Amino acid sequence: MKKEVLWTKDFLLLTVTNFLVFTSFFIYMSTISTYTVQSLGGTTTIGGIAVSIFIVGVLLARIFIGAWIEQIGRKQVLLGGLLFYAGLSFLFFFIHHLLPLLLLRFFHGIFCGMTLTAANTITPSLVPKKRRGEGIGYYGMSISLAIAVGPFLGMKLIHAEQFTAMFILCSGFSVTAFLTACLIQIPVFSLNQTQRAELKQWKWKNFIEKKCLPLASIGLLVGFAYSSVMSFISFYGQTLRLETYTTYFFLINAICILLTRPYLGKLYDRKGVHFVLYPALILLSIGMVLYSQTTHGLGLLIAGALMGIGYGAYQLGGQTLASSLIPPYRMGVSVSTFFIFLDAGMGIGPTFHGWLSKQIGFDSMYTINAALFIIALIIYTFFTKKGYISKTEHYEKTETTGF
Repeated sequence: MKKEVLWTKDFLLLTVTNFLVFTSFFIYMSTISTYTVQSLGGTTTIGGIAVSIFIVGVLLARIFIGAWIEQIGRKQVLLGGLLFYAGLSFLFFFIHHLLPLLLLRFFHGIFCGMTLTAANTITPSLVPKKRRGEGIGYYGMSISLAIAVGPFLGMKLIHAEQFTAMFILCSGFSVTAFLTACLIQIPVFSLNQTQRAELKQWKWKNFIEKKCLPLASIGLLVGFAYSSVMSFISFYGQTLRLETYTTYFFLINAICILLTRPYLGKLYDRKGVHFVLYPALILLSIGMVLYSQTTHGLGLLIAGALMGIGYGAYQLGGQTLASSLIPPYRMGVSVSTFFIFLDAGMGIGPTFHGWLSKQIGFDSMYTINAALFIIALIIYTFFTKKGYISKTEHYEKTETTGF
């Protein structure tokens, strides 16, 4: 039997768009706290808030866009989000004080959230149903590559104090992402009158998918713990006197994800979600323990490899499962719910970790976060045994239209 085609023009273009958006996202994520302290005179706590407030904006967008995306149109939401995300990127050149920076970061996060929610909802509809895990795995490789390229470029520019060049680069990535997205033809799920009426109602279920809550609650812990690495690796590297190695941390992190993603996607399709999520949480915990205790560059890089594989596997398994738990017309709500909780953890984390690192030090803080991954594993096991997390397939019918 002939294999259904995975790498279509539209899937490739969406993957490239996602890479460009996430590259700028991770440049900001890995550098904005340092920029806040070194260039604008803020504290490390304010630096953490500068990271968190962006994620709060992303979170708010996910809550509402997940419910509205099928009514507005997937491509319209994607292009609208990208247009404003790119436009606001140019305002960073005119920021010289903390309050305007925080406001800009908040609104930038809202339009980033619109973009990412649309892209994550569109992805499953561009890949064959029987190859969905594999397809989302390859799509996720664009994020993995961005994790390598974004922080690597950001660290290089931060160490050279080239903040203006950093903002030019991010603006260029954002504009290119918008132009690329304009070329994509996206499958449209036609809502019937009952479905349209249901999604228009201001009810809790139209913003949060109940069937996805057990999975999403685990994502809250994962995002919270992992945000401590994303936001404070620059400061942690300075504490350990391993600044050179922190530059290559995410490069190693992403190479390992790139090498394992295709295999993990196929593993999901063949064996199921548990064969992906259990190893993911174990690797995250082991990697964080090593990260917290290391005093050598090699240990730091090995930790980056382990956590990269673990986080990439968790995101792949979680997103694929979230898109399979519900009927197609509620896919936007379900995928959005998964990322709302993951982003909430990423948003709450930096502010809390900025405060906690001052109280107990980075090494103790990261040890606590390693324990959080174990707690997430225990909760996942509990939900699985109780039947709260199970994979139910739904028939998906779409028709392709241009914009």
